[in-house]
Formats: sequence, C-alpha cells, structure tokens
Amino acid sequence: MANPATARLPLESFDPSITAELRTLHKRNSHWNWVCLLYPSLWLVSALLMAEYPYWWVRVAGIVVIGVSIQAMAILMHEALHGNLFRNQILDRWTAFAFGIPAFFSGTAYRVAHLNHHRNTRTAKDQDEISYLVDTPAQYRLLFYAWFVIGTLFYFLIVPWKALRIASPVLRRRIFSEYAAMFALYASVIGLALSSDRGGGCFCIGSFRPSSRWCFPISGDLPNTSARASATPSRERGPQPVTRSCHL
Repeated sequence: MANPATARLPLESFDPSITAELRTLHKRNSHWNWVCLLYPSLWLVSALLMAEYPYWWVRVAGIVVIGVSIQAMAILMHEALHGNLFRNQILDRWTAFAFGIPAFFSGTAYRVAHLNHHRNTRTAKDQDEISYLVDTPAQYRLLFYAWFVIGTLFYFLIVPWKALRIASPVLRRRIFSEYAAMFALYASVIGLALSSDRGGGCFCIGSFRPSSRWCFPISGDLPNTSARASATPSRERGPQPVTRSCHL
C-alpha cells in the first residue's frame, strides 16, 4: 500500500469544477520569468550606485536593496526546485543552483530538504518544524520568537545536514560539488575585496569597485519555514492534514 504522505493525488479524483480550477492555477505565464533578471539587476545597479556615490545614506539604501534582492533570488530558487519557472528539469536545476549562490544554499540540498518538508509536513521528520524540539507551550513561544533572530544562521546548517542524511549517493555528490563551487566563488570574491586598497564595509565585504561588491544575507529566511506559520505548537492542534501533490 502506498504511503499516504508521499502518494500523489490524481487530478481526476476531484470534482470536475475543482479540476478545472486547479488546471487554471497550474497554468504558467512565461512572461513572469523576466523577474529572474530583475533582482540580479537591482543588485548590480545598487553596487554601481554605492561605488559612484559613497555617501552613507546611499550605502544604507544599497545594502537594503541588495539584501532584498538576495532574499528574492532565494525565493526564485524555491520556485525553480518546484519546476515553476521553466518546466524544464535542466533549466530549473541550474537556475536553482545560480539563485542559491547569493544566499549560500546548494540548490540540490535545498530541493532534497524542502521536498522532505512537503512529504512530512509538521511531523517529527520535518526539519522546518520546531515544536518537536520543546516540551511546553512556553518553551515553544520562546523558541518561535528566537527563531526570527537565529533561524537563518541555523538554517544554513540545517539544510545541508538534512539533505546529506536522506539524499541518494548521486545527489550527495551533487551537493558536495555545489558547495565546493560556492566556497571557491566566495573565496575569490573575498580575495578581491581584501586585495583592494579601498576594501571594507560593515555588512558589504568588498571594495568600492562594483566587481567585488558582495552583500551577505544576515537576516530573513527562506519561504515555507513552518516556524513562521503559527505560534501554536502542532501538538496542541492535533493531527495535521497530509499535503499531497496534484499530478497534472
């Protein structure tokens, strides 16, 4: 018997009116893919403006825009792993990898961990569920609000840890290769920054040259982190419904 947590629900099993509505929701408008160029462009323009106008208010605005752009690219990585950008496995895979670089996430690692979240939503196997880490409602509330401060930093470790535990050997090799490539890229950028005689910056590591401008993500979180869904532990709400994919 198929595992109900991982089984796909055939679209034909729904009422015809619901089926038609679901098909409408699954239609992809390729024109929206231009957004894939928007946020890298905002990042580059911000770096250029910060280089050209080295005033504190320009730098603050630039840091905010770059941070938002990195967060947006992480969300696009999430859409790519679900196949919502191109509906092409190769294009979506490499797009997820590219958009994961600024936020320092392996696209493959995030895909493995995130799909595990969908298969085991709000259970002890869901790495995004934090209510199973505590015993009392008071502890849960404390951890819930602390997650806004420390959650992102821990998530940098949680994603590869979970992915490497459950991934196949092929995907593990892909995860290691992607992180190795990102480490090499980051090392090159930091090396350029340190070699510049005008390097520096509080949260932007790099020189005033746009080629080495880099803003590391220090706040925010990736989408679909269950800790933000509700401040009520899942244990108090009883069993949660299983999420299933609709197979078109």
